[in-house]
Amino acid sequence: MKAARFITDITLLSFSKRIPPRERVEWAGKLDAIGVHEIVMGLSSRRELEACGQVIRRAQQAVYVPMDPVQLARALRSGVRSIHVEIPISYPMIYTVYRKNKDWARKTMCECRDMVAESGASPTLVLADASRAEPYFLESLVQLSEGMHIEKLIAKDLMGIQTLSACAELIGTLLSFGYELGYEGSDQFGLSVANTIQALRSGAAHANCCLGNVGGGCDLRRLLQTTARIFQYGIDRKGAEHLDRTFKQQYRGERLRERENSRPADCRLR
Repeated sequence: MKAARFITDITLLSFSKRIPPRERVEWAGKLDAIGVHEIVMGLSSRRELEACGQVIRRAQQAVYVPMDPVQLARALRSGVRSIHVEIPISYPMIYTVYRKNKDWARKTMCECRDMVAESGASPTLVLADASRAEPYFLESLVQLSEGMHIEKLIAKDLMGIQTLSACAELIGTLLSFGYELGYEGSDQFGLSVANTIQALRSGAAHANCCLGNVGGGCDLRRLLQTTARIFQYGIDRKGAEHLDRTFKQQYRGERLRERENSRPADCRLR
């Protein structure tokens, strides 16, 4: 019997700036129709989120926000109850991307925890750059989230150079915290599908994927084809393949530019 696993689609998050609002709503409905478990999108207008909610009939609708109390408060007011909160979990992520320090990370984590606990929402914590996190710091931030009624954790590999053994070790560490777990891999070096399969084999229940390999993430079509004999996702494979082809045809030029911009500077064409 195949093991059950779940697909979280991040196409509308990774590619949101390239797709007009009306088309984002249409694609939300199409993704729901093929049977993905969850559809994650950026924090947009209440009108757009409500429109997406009307066409999403089976999947869970979620919005993605950084670890920022202002944006988190806006997300909590949006009416969408499933929220993915990005937690910068590595020192490079905190100091380089957020331009903050570890004390800020701890303080802001506590502030966000209190806001979510008061709202009654059940967030998903996206542990950004988890593959480069110091184990002690990673564990300390997750412990600070107690009281948030966490739905699941997602280990997000930003660099795309994680080895299979390191991926399995990270999943084992996160599972020890007692939460349901997901994985999101980067495809900058073509490793996202392999690492996502390793994560699923190691105990992760959710895989973050996207259509057409946009944004450098795990390609939904390739994952379904590669793991058809070992996992059951509850997805219409033929429908997913058709949707993937349609997406590529409609946004081919934009998709290629997106992938080019997602590469490390020294890997881009000159």
